[in-house]
Amino acid sequence: MNKVKKLPLLIKVPVFAAIFLSLVLGFVTVFENLPESAGTPRQCEVKYSGNLKIGDQKVGLLTHLYRNQEGQYMIAGLTENRDGWLIGRMGFAADYQPYWDLGARHESSLKNSGGKSFQVVASSEDWAFVRSNLGQVVAVNLSKSKVVEKSNLGLCTGNWSEDVRVHRLNSNSVVFVNGKGQIGFYDLRRLADYVPKGVGRSPDTLMVVDPDSKLSVGQCDKLAENRNARMKIDDGLMGFSSGMHGTLNLYKVAADKIQLDPLSVSPLSDGLSDFVISKENVFGVKVSGWLDRTEKWKMYKLSDLTNYRADAPFYMAAEPLAFRGDYSLDETKKDGYWIAERYKSYYFFDRFLLTHVTAEGTKQSYEVSDSFLTDSLADQQMWVVLPDQRHLVASNTNDGAGYSVIECK
Repeated sequence: MNKVKKLPLLIKVPVFAAIFLSLVLGFVTVFENLPESAGTPRQCEVKYSGNLKIGDQKVGLLTHLYRNQEGQYMIAGLTENRDGWLIGRMGFAADYQPYWDLGARHESSLKNSGGKSFQVVASSEDWAFVRSNLGQVVAVNLSKSKVVEKSNLGLCTGNWSEDVRVHRLNSNSVVFVNGKGQIGFYDLRRLADYVPKGVGRSPDTLMVVDPDSKLSVGQCDKLAENRNARMKIDDGLMGFSSGMHGTLNLYKVAADKIQLDPLSVSPLSDGLSDFVISKENVFGVKVSGWLDRTEKWKMYKLSDLTNYRADAPFYMAAEPLAFRGDYSLDETKKDGYWIAERYKSYYFFDRFLLTHVTAEGTKQSYEVSDSFLTDSLADQQMWVVLPDQRHLVASNTNDGAGYSVIECK
């Protein structure tokens, strides 16, 4: 009986490699495509990029980056060794190349808590919230030429979990929301000065979203939970749902106090698995299912829904991450807004788009690949719109803070 000779190893390896590459190419062909909602995207161009310095001093942790009411671009952050604060203002050289003049430097007390590392949980104009490796979340306020460290914000006698999201409700209030549906309201005017090893300040009001989509007051000795709850907040707007019955409660929030005025919206035929709101007059609802590679969202003008417009127009988008209004010297007169979107490439990898939406509802998407931009959009969202369709984005890395100026035309 003749024996079948085995293939030599030198032949097996190339054969198996060719089969593997064929499978990979087939996988890429099937799954590497932009979401249909992106249309034909253009490419953003990186104009400037590098380490972020205030004066000649490298920023170790950027905490503030925003344009104030006087039109000045303010910036602040911790020094490279995290023991002091750097405060500055941004200027522009030729062709909008940014630079930052050092306005002041002073000591920080954050390391006195015993913390070794710090990260930014959220940054909203003059307020930022910094977490240490010990779990403290410290509120820090940028006031002209000084950063003022305020209370460590905790949950009852402990710290907020790492999944907490921090939202600016209005000029005087901030809201913490964790994965258990527990919601903490803090009055920023009542925060005391920072005590490095003190007990965290409990919320002024602690609440949870009930199964019937109502807010109930929580008690520290018996904290209720609702892991299905959806709570979305943008400056001046708040919406929540129990996540169980598709009921939405939406409110307009007073500018300087927690006064909620209900906003009634027309019924949504697509259900309410998730939603998003923005002060740029945007309301979005998720319409994709769990089998979809990339999330699909219908994006409406909020004013159309509150006016019960039956034929309210919408556009489709991938997962919405953040919104920014167009650059304008008059905040009440903007031509449109920008939306940052995330979609899945190769079924697993996150990719990002910047999309400009006009007041008429037309849109143009731009692909982005700059690392500072993608890190910023995915996490910290330190993003400022500049004139002439340029954007300044910044993020914190292990080597300190970095920035990019990109042009999307």
